[in-house]
Amino acid sequence: MFLTVLAGTPSAWADLPLLPGQAITTHFSGIENNTSQPFLQGKVLSVLDIRDPVANSAPFALPGPTNWTVPRYQHTSWDATTLGEVFGLALDTSKAQPDIYLASSSSMYFRDTAFNMTPGSLANGYGGVFKIDGSSGAASLLANLPSATFNNGFTRYAGLAQIAANPTGRTLYVANYEDGKIYVLNMDTGATVETFDHGTQAASPTIADDGTAGFTQLGRRVSAVQYHPQEQRLYYSVWAVDGNKIWSVPVASNGATNGAARFELSYTSGAWAGSSNAVITDIAFSKDGQRMLAGEMPVVDGSYMRSSHYTSGVEWVGSGGGWTLNNSLEGGNGTIPVGLFNNKINAAGSVAYGYNNYGTNAGASEPCEDSFVLMGDALYFPAPFIYGLQITPLTGSTTATLGQDDYIVDLENSTGGNENNDKSGLGDVEVLSGCVPPVTPKGNLTISKAVAGGTDPQTFNIQLDCSDNSFDNNAITLTAGATHTVSNIPAGTTCTVTETTPSAPSGYSYSTPVITPAQPVTIVANSTVAVSVLNQMTAKMADIEVNKVVDKPKVNSGDVVTYTITVKNNGPDNATGIEVTDQLPSGVTYKPTYNASQGTYSSATGIWSVGSLTNGTTATLTIQATVN
Repeated sequence: MFLTVLAGTPSAWADLPLLPGQAITTHFSGIENNTSQPFLQGKVLSVLDIRDPVANSAPFALPGPTNWTVPRYQHTSWDATTLGEVFGLALDTSKAQPDIYLASSSSMYFRDTAFNMTPGSLANGYGGVFKIDGSSGAASLLANLPSATFNNGFTRYAGLAQIAANPTGRTLYVANYEDGKIYVLNMDTGATVETFDHGTQAASPTIADDGTAGFTQLGRRVSAVQYHPQEQRLYYSVWAVDGNKIWSVPVASNGATNGAARFELSYTSGAWAGSSNAVITDIAFSKDGQRMLAGEMPVVDGSYMRSSHYTSGVEWVGSGGGWTLNNSLEGGNGTIPVGLFNNKINAAGSVAYGYNNYGTNAGASEPCEDSFVLMGDALYFPAPFIYGLQITPLTGSTTATLGQDDYIVDLENSTGGNENNDKSGLGDVEVLSGCVPPVTPKGNLTISKAVAGGTDPQTFNIQLDCSDNSFDNNAITLTAGATHTVSNIPAGTTCTVTETTPSAPSGYSYSTPVITPAQPVTIVANSTVAVSVLNQMTAKMADIEVNKVVDKPKVNSGDVVTYTITVKNNGPDNATGIEVTDQLPSGVTYKPTYNASQGTYSSATGIWSVGSLTNGTTATLTIQATVN
C-alpha cells in the first residue's frame, strides 16, 4: 500500500501562534506519485483547530459515520525536504507564543513499502531536533544527535523516538533509538546537559549498547518520554521483550536527572499480551498530574515495521509509585477504544488530553480538560476512510457506544478512497492547554544551631538530605546562635538534618547533638519548619588515682630499693597533661635508670610527665635507689 500526501484543502483559519485547545500533529510526508520514494515536498507537520466542537456544531462520529472537517495550518518549511520525517512533538508552554520542538523519526513510518529514508536539509541523518518558532513558524535545527544508517534492503535510520519539554528547567528530553539514551538538551541552545542511559543506570542486569548501527537492544530501548511537573520527575517507557515498562527518574531544578530511577509499572497489550509488539510510544499527564495517558503503537517482529488494529489508549490514575489502571472508564480495564473498525483497537501510538472550550462561543459549563485525543489508523473503514484524531470524553466509551459522543477528525481533511493508505503515516499529537497547572505549594526550612554550657566559637558542619535531591546540601556551616534557611521547598518533601560535630575546645567536651523535632521532617505548604541542633558543652573531669609502693619495708646500707608508682584515670573523661611529682627521700642515691610505661621522668625535679590517660587506663613508673 502507498501513502497519500497529507496536503488537505486551505481553510479560513491559517496562522500562528498556537491557540489554547488547538492540536499540533506530525505525519508522514507521503509517497511520490508512481514511485517508491517519499514525497519530499509533502508536509510533515500540521496545526488542527479542534477547539470547542459544541460551539462549532461539530458532528458526532455516529450516526454517520461523519468526519469533523476542521481548519488547519501548515508553514512552507514544514516539509520533508527541510525536516525529513518527524514524529515526536513538544511545546514550550512558558511562552505566550509557544515554540514547537520536533524529533527526527523515520523509523516510526516503516511499513512494508519499499523506499529509502532521506534526511531533511537541516539535519545530518535522522538525529535532528528541530525548533519551530511559535510566531513565524520558521524551522531551525536545534541539535543533531547520534544517528547511523543501517540496511535492510534500503537505507534506513533508527532515528529518534519521543521528545518532551520541561519549560521550567529550560530542557528537552529526547529518546534515541540508536543508542537507547535519553538526551537532556538545553531548550534554548541545544547543548547537551547530560545523557541518561536506562540500560546501564537502571536496568538489572545492566544492558550496555552493543554499538550496532540501527536500533539498540530491547530492554534498554526507550520510546516515550514525558515530564511530570508536580512530581518533578521524568517518566519514560522501555521497550522490552516482555511488554512495556514505565520508569521515572527525579529531575533537579536545572532539568538534569538527579537520583536513582524508580520502576513505576508494567503493561502488556491485551491483544498482543506478553509480546514486544505493542510499544508505548507516547505518555501524557493531566494538568493535576493525577492521570497518566499512554498510547501504544503496534509493530512487527521487535523492530519498527508498523502494523495496525491491535492497540488502544490506556489510562492510569494515582501518582508516582502508586499508579493503577483507571477502571472507572466506561470500557473498564483502563483502556480506551479507538476507531470504529473491527474490534476498535486501532490506536496509532499518540495521545493527549484535550481542552475544547476555547472557541469564540465556548459554553461556560465546559471544563478545561475534558477529553482524550488519540491518534487512530482506522477511525472508520471502509468508506468513508477516516484516519487521524479521535476526541473522546474523559469518561471514555464502551466498544458499543464508541462514536455516539466522540468526534473523529481526518488528519488531512479528506476521506477519499486512498485514505486507507495513510494508516502507517500517522504521527504524534499535542494539544495546547489554556489551563494553569496546579502550582505545587512551597514551604521553608530553618536550621538553628545552639550550644549549651558555655561560650563556644567553634564552627559546626550541618548536612541536609531531602527527598527532592536538588535541596541537598552537605556544606552548611553554623556557629552557636546562627541560623540557615532554605526557601521554596515543595510541600510534602521530606528532609533530614544531621551534624558532623567538631572537636571541643581544650578542656571541654561536646554531647551527641540533639536534633529536634525528630528526623526526617516534612515540609508544610506556606509555612516554615524549624529544626534546632543542640550540643551540650561540659568541662572535662577526670579522677586521677596515684599509688606508690616500695619492695623492701626494711633496708640496710648498700641495699637497692625499687619504688613503683601507679597512676590510674578513674574517669569519667579522658585526662591530658598529667604530671606526678615525687622526690626521693633523703638517705638514698638515685640509680640513673627508670622504667616508665609512658612519659618521662626527671630525677632532678622528681617530676614524672605522664601525658594523657583515657578513662580506665593506667601508667606505671619504676625507680631504683641505693641506700646510703
